[in-house]
Amino acid sequence: MESGWSPYSSNVGTVPATPKEIKSIKTLTETSVELKWIKVSNATKFTIEYTTQKKYFNSSTEVSSITVTENGKAQVTGLTLGERYWFRVKAINDIGDSGWTKAKDIIVGKKSAAPTTWSSTTTATTGEDVTLYWVHNSEDGSSQTYAELELTINGIITTKKIKNTNTGDDIDKTSKYTLSTISYKTGTQIKWRVRTRGILDTYGDWSIERVIDIYASPTLELTVYKSESEPDTPLDSINSFPFYISAIAGPTTQTPVSYYLLITSNDLYDDEIDEFGNNKIVREGDEIYSKYFDTSDNLLVEMSAGNINLKNGMSYTATCIVSMDSGLTAESSVEFTVDWDEEAYIPNAEIGIDEDTYAAVIHPYCSESVITYYKVELTDGKYVQTETVIEDDLYGDILTDDSGIGVSTTNGRLVYSGVNTDGEDVLYCIDDVTSDIIEGVKLAVYRREFDGEFTEIASDLDNASNTFVIDPHPALDYARYRIVATTESTGAVAYYDMPSIAVGCKEVIIQWDEEQYSFDIDLDNLNDPMDQPTQAGSMLRLPYNIDISDKYGPDVELVEYIGRKHPVSYYGTQRGESPTWNVEVEKTDEETIYGLRRLAIWPGDVYVREPSGSGYWAHVVVSFSQKHLELTIPVTLDITRVEGGM
Repeated sequence: MESGWSPYSSNVGTVPATPKEIKSIKTLTETSVELKWIKVSNATKFTIEYTTQKKYFNSSTEVSSITVTENGKAQVTGLTLGERYWFRVKAINDIGDSGWTKAKDIIVGKKSAAPTTWSSTTTATTGEDVTLYWVHNSEDGSSQTYAELELTINGIITTKKIKNTNTGDDIDKTSKYTLSTISYKTGTQIKWRVRTRGILDTYGDWSIERVIDIYASPTLELTVYKSESEPDTPLDSINSFPFYISAIAGPTTQTPVSYYLLITSNDLYDDEIDEFGNNKIVREGDEIYSKYFDTSDNLLVEMSAGNINLKNGMSYTATCIVSMDSGLTAESSVEFTVDWDEEAYIPNAEIGIDEDTYAAVIHPYCSESVITYYKVELTDGKYVQTETVIEDDLYGDILTDDSGIGVSTTNGRLVYSGVNTDGEDVLYCIDDVTSDIIEGVKLAVYRREFDGEFTEIASDLDNASNTFVIDPHPALDYARYRIVATTESTGAVAYYDMPSIAVGCKEVIIQWDEEQYSFDIDLDNLNDPMDQPTQAGSMLRLPYNIDISDKYGPDVELVEYIGRKHPVSYYGTQRGESPTWNVEVEKTDEETIYGLRRLAIWPGDVYVREPSGSGYWAHVVVSFSQKHLELTIPVTLDITRVEGGM
């Protein structure tokens, strides 16, 4: 059997926790202060001790105390003005007393320190309101009662007494004063400072004196025009390159520090070709051109096909922002459209391969064929050219005659049959086919890499019959190039992907310490451009079977999270490629061994190419050892692909 229940136990409580800290002590009058501390939940009353010396606590009769029931706040009166007092607080309930807070001190009725000041701006335009700010820095915890604002304008000093009208929780908010500049002329300088007072009738120290300069609003006149000699003729429609953008800043009492010019598209178009010959989409608001100019003069920018790519029929907005030495800025915008007779010339090139270095010599050009048509006569079963010139625009499509027209005539020219406007068959031949180099075209040459990317070989090339560029690193299987032509008058871009040129190299080639250059050939004195030197530097050729082991290391971090079955992957921007090449070199091949030793001590990057067509800049570590009884030397090349240019 179970016994009966015992009597109820008595309620058990705990002593209150020690108040964490005295949050603030504020002087209320010349003889009283207010304390605030963090509340204690199970306290019924609080004792506040105060004394003029911290060391008197617990060891002297010079300690006064009061007991209050309000939780978190108390007022202490009967203090002496100008005296420093130390305060501490403990909590009490029916169970017992807590410990004391850390003591905190205050000087009752001490003069305020200099206030902290700032303004909404240090440079203002005439008519702009300026706001002056200050913070009362009390030494005795008292709130600001009054502030004195001193203004010095054009040598005249005025003082304004400002009462603090804030109450409650807002009483210690940042003070401010709004100053109108509508009556001030440009060049006016406003000096100002503030001092404040708390519970005492005495003001504290002055703040530092701050200065505000008044200027006229800066202006910026932005103009688009055709010719440097006609800046007064603005354009809203561009019909050719170059054109000019002018920005004139004012007034003369201020000096420009820098300009920022931005051109954005007002339209959407998706058939634009960039400088690499790739299609791109341009959206409304997309940046077409932007540049900073550090100059104190008026801005004049020449826009050409070399620094901007505009689309015919589209609208654009040019925006310029000027920063003045006053610290002020001005902005101006102007819209313009593009309306030109666009001509896109298709480029071409001649390519040769240097079999000693396996470099490519490229002659890019853009030409226009000029054809003269002559009438022919059928004489003794053969078509013979006459001296009669036929205007080709009189005919429709050129057709090949089934009766044999189109074969070579006795003078080696091709004969065609055309139909004139009268519907009569007229036999004529093509003669004097010449190609004229087109003026006003800039060319660029890009190598198409094995991974589909393009590497610039040369750009901004003159379209001339004697311009040649060198690519020291074409792929060893097939050399592939894109030729890009830019029309200078309109910026129209056209490109031509050259047919692949067989290189046919079966060796691995490593090059370093090179100097490449473009050159102009004097065609009157040199018939074969391949006779020109193509490069200088070191080159190692490995005509042996090579074992290649490729390793790819994407930039990825796998992070394991609690609660997930599998790690989460975070991919970065780096794509590591680190193949290893192994080859055995004949011990008698002293030239190759010497090249390997030179490569082993080379401290820079090298360009590596192998017969399958890959090629790139890399860091190479060479290791090999010679054994006295072996006829070959095993060589290992540890390769890490790095960023590089051509």
